[in-house]
Amino acid sequence: MEWMKYAAMAMATLLIVFGLLALVMAWLTPRALEAPLMKWMLTGERLEPNRKNRVLASAGSVIFGTYILLSLNLHVVPALAALAAWLVVTLVLRRERTPSRSSSA
Repeated sequence: MEWMKYAAMAMATLLIVFGLLALVMAWLTPRALEAPLMKWMLTGERLEPNRKNRVLASAGSVIFGTYILLSLNLHVVPALAALAAWLVVTLVLRRERTPSRSSSA
């Protein structure tokens, strides 16, 4: 079962690295985030792809990856602080969502 911990740590590290790169790109080269794959990974189809949403999504990625790493290393209080910060970012992003494009029957 130790391999699962290492796999989760690797995925959390990738999440943090992706979030940091996207955060830097959102501020320095926002045009680089116009690629369809980057748009889909950061804002999806229900968030407007503006700088604010990209920065919030990137920060959420970094914070959630940090939460996973802290939880796996049994740092309970900092992990709960990271979880609270991630929930705040997620709630702010949820308020920015556009209505669903699919029609309900």
